[in-house]
Amino acid sequence: MDKLGGIAKNFVRLVTTNWPEYKTSIEAFAFSIKILEILRGKVALPGAPLSTDANNNNNVVTTVKDDNEIVHNGLKKAEILENCRVLLSLIFMTVSEEVYGIIRPFDILTTNVVVVWNALVDYFEVKSKASILNLCEQFIDCKQNGKYVMNFIDDVLVMEGKLAKAFEGHKERWSKIIAIMVIIKGLDPEYENFGRTLMLQGDLTFDKCLQKIREEGQAI
Repeated sequence: MDKLGGIAKNFVRLVTTNWPEYKTSIEAFAFSIKILEILRGKVALPGAPLSTDANNNNNVVTTVKDDNEIVHNGLKKAEILENCRVLLSLIFMTVSEEVYGIIRPFDILTTNVVVVWNALVDYFEVKSKASILNLCEQFIDCKQNGKYVMNFIDDVLVMEGKLAKAFEGHKERWSKIIAIMVIIKGLDPEYENFGRTLMLQGDLTFDKCLQKIREEGQAI
């Protein structure tokens, strides 16, 4: 634990604004101890069930008959479980107090690092996407509404600054998310409720947006 404490001391500390950096650091550490695929849900913990979804078609379920059997990346069951415990401890040691509240229930209820990690991923990535979509909607709806034109320009610049900050490190997503907003806002009035529901989907991509709109159009 002293060694782990030294690692944690020099490790990136997760706050509410540096998720991409923290995620990269944790995944790099998981790779170094040969459990990155387990952390990402591609390989199940020995003896644990593995959830399946549309994004994990190549998952590998790990069954163990012998504790001395090599089960993943040259590691035995006990070694994998120990490395997962180390990673879990590192996560709890490197989150700020404001972020700890997100995973605090798991500190008591589980020792499964994948469950804890997924809670963080869901919180930051789904929340981030919903927040960005909301900012985009505000940006597109930004209108002069009788204001002095220079004040209107100031409003636009403030909104643009918020978007730029939200997209920091992910600027390639700008065009796609703006395109999603333009398409949804451009739909006829009969699609208004559908459009609002669509924008609440945290995993909405450009292609998925088009697919949903096509399906709704065929249903009407």
